Amino acid sequence: MRIASIVLAVVATVLPAGWAYLSTIYFCARAHGNDLYVCSLPTFAAAFVVALTGTLISAAAVTYSVLAYLALPRPRPLKRRLEVCAVSLPLMLGVVAITYLWLAAVAGIGFLIA
Repeated sequence: MRIASIVLAVVATVLPAGWAYLSTIYFCARAHGNDLYVCSLPTFAAAFVVALTGTLISAAAVTYSVLAYLALPRPRPLKRRLEVCAVSLPLMLGVVAITYLWLAAVAGIGFLIA
């Protein structure tokens, strides 16, 4: 389970971000190819989907990491506790990103996005 949590943490950061980059490039290329104005709404939607997907995958990674940590006999090493903290960083950043994007979209605080 320890390796699965590390793999999921890497997948949670790399895969959604790569998808968002490629989809944004696709949206811009289609708009420029048709001599259209580029709307940022698909990019904003892609960012929200990336934050949501990464957060959900990170939640699974944290769950596996905590279960692997709890399966260790006491006293548990500090190195493994730090590993659980490192695996949980994408989850915390994802929650912050989702909250920020939700506030920007729903509450009308769009000036925060530059």
